[in-house]
Amino acid sequence: MPTTVTEVENQGVIEIRDPEIDVADVMRRIRQNVAIRATLPPLAAVLGQSRLADQRKKLRQTIAELHAHINNYGSVDTRRTGWRARAELLVKKCLRKLVGRYIAQQQEVHGKLLETINQLTGYLDQQDAVLQQRFDQCDRHIGETFVLVRKTSLAKTSGHVSREASAA
Repeated sequence: MPTTVTEVENQGVIEIRDPEIDVADVMRRIRQNVAIRATLPPLAAVLGQSRLADQRKKLRQTIAELHAHINNYGSVDTRRTGWRARAELLVKKCLRKLVGRYIAQQQEVHGKLLETINQLTGYLDQQDAVLQQRFDQCDRHIGETFVLVRKTSLAKTSGHVSREASAA
């Protein structure tokens, strides 16, 4: 006898009618497989975590570059020789002394900025860890609730069947 497959009321439910198929055995196997299967994290969450990890890595690289260049105001040096080199060096040293106060202020601002950025990245790392722990806890809770609901529904259906069998 051929097997007929129909879609019930466009709800995504498939009904298979074949006298050779033991529906109870198939459902028992499905429930066993579901019970032993480990839940996989949602794909969107994994992709989001990988994107955040990439952006965090880029941010750390940018901070390292900023830290390397923060006090780099150029050397007071010359590549020339002779009297032109001495004159150029004298001009550079005089300019450095004239703008020294401004450079010191900029160094202080840059130091505070770098300290603030480091604190912000540390805070974001801690927040990410806390949120990940909360998501893991919610996933465990959902899994435990699913197991309890399934056990309850199985107990109700087996109790319902035994009552019908005893009434007959």
